[in-house]
Amino acid sequence: MKEGSRDSLRRSLLRIHTYRALASSAWMSLACEDPICAAFELSHELSVLSRTENEFKEVYLQLCDQCQQFAVDLLNECGNSAEVIAVLSQGVSVFETSSNSEVPDLPRLKLALKYQQKQFVSHAHCQQLLTSIWFEGVPGWRSWRFTVKVTAIIALVLSLPMNIIVYQLAPHSWLGKLVRKPFVKFINHTASFVIFLFLLMLSNRSFLREKIKHEKSVPRQNQRGVPPSEIEVLITFWIFGMVWGECKQLWEEGLKGYIRQWWNWLDFIMLSLYLAAIATRAAAIFRVRSRCDAGPSEAPRVEWPGDDPTIVSESIYAVAVVFSFFRIIYLFQMSPHLGPLQISLGKMLIDIAKFMLIFFLVMISFTCGISQLYEKYDSKNSLPDGTVITNHVHYVDGVSAGVNLFFALFGLNPDGVSGFKLRIEKHHLFVYSTGLLLFGAYCISSTIVLINMLIAMMSNSYQVIDNHADLEWKFARTKLWMDFYGNGSTLPPPANLIISPKWIIRAISCLLKLFCQRGSQSSRCRSFPSKVVDGKNEDTESRCFLLNSESSYYQDVMTKLVTRYIHRFKESQKQDGVNEDDLNEIKQDISSLRYELRNDKSKHSLIIYYNIGKGRIEAKQWNETMFALEMCAMPNFGYLNGPEQKIHLTSQQKLTHNTYINQQLHNDVNQNFEKKIRERVRLELCRSER
Repeated sequence: MKEGSRDSLRRSLLRIHTYRALASSAWMSLACEDPICAAFELSHELSVLSRTENEFKEVYLQLCDQCQQFAVDLLNECGNSAEVIAVLSQGVSVFETSSNSEVPDLPRLKLALKYQQKQFVSHAHCQQLLTSIWFEGVPGWRSWRFTVKVTAIIALVLSLPMNIIVYQLAPHSWLGKLVRKPFVKFINHTASFVIFLFLLMLSNRSFLREKIKHEKSVPRQNQRGVPPSEIEVLITFWIFGMVWGECKQLWEEGLKGYIRQWWNWLDFIMLSLYLAAIATRAAAIFRVRSRCDAGPSEAPRVEWPGDDPTIVSESIYAVAVVFSFFRIIYLFQMSPHLGPLQISLGKMLIDIAKFMLIFFLVMISFTCGISQLYEKYDSKNSLPDGTVITNHVHYVDGVSAGVNLFFALFGLNPDGVSGFKLRIEKHHLFVYSTGLLLFGAYCISSTIVLINMLIAMMSNSYQVIDNHADLEWKFARTKLWMDFYGNGSTLPPPANLIISPKWIIRAISCLLKLFCQRGSQSSRCRSFPSKVVDGKNEDTESRCFLLNSESSYYQDVMTKLVTRYIHRFKESQKQDGVNEDDLNEIKQDISSLRYELRNDKSKHSLIIYYNIGKGRIEAKQWNETMFALEMCAMPNFGYLNGPEQKIHLTSQQKLTHNTYINQQLHNDVNQNFEKKIRERVRLELCRSER
């Protein structure tokens, strides 16, 4: 037992055999209550094992693909939209979905997105349902002409302020319900973000106007702790609105679900930079107005200290603006032409991150070597013979050497020094030659080898995405769509900062529920819409009944899908040619044919013996005739002279004759048997081909 438990190979093989049995479509169809969920979880577990056990990576990936294909095959068996909704929403029937104006929750689709089930998500049935839900507020959108689409988008953008007001006052009206539709929400959020980018561009223009306005006084750029302008105040409101939206998304999706999406990391970095810029700007204003800083409040910018909060705020703000404009690429996922390019760009960024690990290792090695070589030549030295050694100080310390080596890849030098040389009049030529050799080796290894390796990696990533462009694009677009499904984040920033009456009513309802649960049955509790009868809540009972009905409906749908899948699997097995069932049937026919031949032989012998016993055939005459006929064909006895010749056989000849007769009879039976078997197989093959 100890040796078996320590045998890693045996344990790995047992694990593989176990997962191979669990990944069987027959097992998941018949033994799992929810085959699709079981396939998702098992495929995710197998993908994790493929990364941990690299020795059997191909086996685990094959089983993972098998589980994913099983889930896709079950989804392919759906015959109408009601069954697709039941599969994706885990039990919500089409009647409940149609009666409810809200977008149905799709937990099974969210699970597929979580486990990276790209084939399931990009399936035609799933995409057709998601498309119908996405364009629910604007039916017939895909059949409209391009000019009509542009006109409708412009109308929605121009009516955004009115839509916000109507939704705040009457959220259950027709226009309020229209604002909650996913496509309209996407247009509103996109328009809000475009306005935010436009304000960022106008902030520089406002700076120019402020400069012209204060041309008679101190210019704005020379004022420390200057208060924000009107446009900067609007930008601040937009930033706080986006921060509140991210907080709501974090609350709804949870921490793990939030950090799983890379674009949320970009939003987090961008908003963190904006908040840091606002904080440092507020600190600069406070220091100037409270006289905490001893320096003058108005002075040329070149005379300011390097760590002034205003300078730090402007630097952080500039980086945040770059991230803001870069985030617009996120919207490219809606386009079938730009979406695959955006996905390829994301994969290339991962390749660049991998490449930078190797590149920085090479650069650090050459940086340490060159700085170690030149650190002793940090000043001008005069030799006794009058030779003056002049050197560049850009490669003396590690920081300057690293910066110059990095920009040397692009033919640039941030310090404005052209060339890489150590000027020596007569001596230290060996040091100069060593430096040139190191610099040349760095250029060869980084430019010729590493850069071309990066190009090859990026080309490979693009080719992989291009080979599955439709699948990757539909999966990425579905993740974008899911951000706008549901009832949250209806209004874009900064309108989401406004406290709506619906939010106030919801907060009061929550407080009343909490108060009624803690207290007894008071008049305030009786005035609450939920009635209490015999100590039980009617809403709770109705909710439990609804959950049970949804669960039973989901089980019925899954039973139908599994039955269709099994039936289709059997049909496909029959169409593939001779299968195991056909072979078993042929074996049964062979056994029955052998039994029939034995019966016929025994019956024939009984008839002959019966006739001999009745005297119809004389035994001696029968034997002599049969011997004569058989010996005519026996090669050892030759041909007889005629039937009149008497036959006289010895005992040895009779024994030889009997052996030959039995052998011939056995051969005849085998030949007839083989003919019948071949004919049976030929008929089975013809039937399978038809």
